[in-house]
Amino acid sequence: MADYLIQGLALLMFLPGLLGLELTELTVPSHANLGHSITLYCWFNLDANKLYSVKWYKDEFEFFRFMPANKPEMQVFPLAGIMLDESQSDMNKVSLAELNFNSSGNYRCEVSTEAPNFETRFKSSNMTVLAYPDRSPVISGTQAHYLPGDYITANCTSGQSNPPAELEWLINGAKADTWFLEKSEPLETSSRGPLFTHSLGLRFQAHKRYFQSVDSTVHLRCTARVADLQPQHVDFYPHLSTHLTNEKLAQEIHASQGTALHTQGAVQLLMMLLSHSLLNML
Repeated sequence: MADYLIQGLALLMFLPGLLGLELTELTVPSHANLGHSITLYCWFNLDANKLYSVKWYKDEFEFFRFMPANKPEMQVFPLAGIMLDESQSDMNKVSLAELNFNSSGNYRCEVSTEAPNFETRFKSSNMTVLAYPDRSPVISGTQAHYLPGDYITANCTSGQSNPPAELEWLINGAKADTWFLEKSEPLETSSRGPLFTHSLGLRFQAHKRYFQSVDSTVHLRCTARVADLQPQHVDFYPHLSTHLTNEKLAQEIHASQGTALHTQGAVQLLMMLLSHSLLNML
């Protein structure tokens, strides 16, 4: 008896029309880039049924309908954050152009069949619109060479994005100690969105333990992360010198000249004050 039951069920699997409507796949990216276009896909299997409609919703509000029995087949409903490209949309996809932050939300595809079954299936997924970074992070304020005991200072600045990038410094592949970091708040750079840049400073003393490579360099890396997008990074390899290089010598001379000028100016001011006092006494 059990064998007949199994055979009967197996036979039913191959009879057309008995499986019914199946919504096989909904493709909605978790993130999309501000100002760009995106295509959402809805794949389904009608089996032996006839398609009645395909409807797309954002946050429970319908913005697109496809009904093959109607003329025209497609109908678009105005909705904030939705700019539909009808030329690239059909029963299996909708194309959204010029995404803005209002385009973020929950997207649902709903498929229905004609009589006699009148079946309906749907799937939904969330999409968040971000402003992807417009460039990789940049390191500034560094020197190519340092002497033992010098302070290495560097600043890492992210590209424009929304939300602001989270920055991290690595020294020879290890996360920099928190007391090496000089933090700042994100800076708003554009009213279009808005957009933000973020900076993170680094300051630590040049000890030989950091320069263990064959060429006596330390590997500095700044990593920028926005949401769960692919992280971006930039690298810098300053050298540890045991003697004054031409670059360091020029820096020392410039600093010495500045000190000398400052001392000379102070002496001149003191002489003027003394002369003025003597004149008053006379």
